[in-house]
Amino acid sequence: MVSEGRSTDLLRLVRPEILALPGYEAIEPVELLAERLGIAPDQIAKLDGNENPYGPSPRAIEALTRYSDYNIYPDPDQRRLRAALSRHLGVPPGCIIAGSGSDELIQLLA
Repeated sequence: MVSEGRSTDLLRLVRPEILALPGYEAIEPVELLAERLGIAPDQIAKLDGNENPYGPSPRAIEALTRYSDYNIYPDPDQRRLRAALSRHLGVPPGCIIAGSGSDELIQLLA
């Protein structure tokens, strides 16, 4: 745990324009937004959450039904995924990182 004084010392190392940036604000769930606006949730087309309004493709759903190892933790280094993407993109696997959304990728990078 970082003490208050130590935290302040570390902030002096950060460029002022970075400190002036607004903080991250989580997106508002559709249900809450609809309630606040007094409209039905299906009347909202949200574009701020990087979400797919159509859901997964039928092929993805079918592929998930064939998978049987949901009780096993996946490879934390995503070796098979990164190898497949490497072949497809023509870049080394070491240049590829995968995560569960941008929040996880930001945490991994930090």
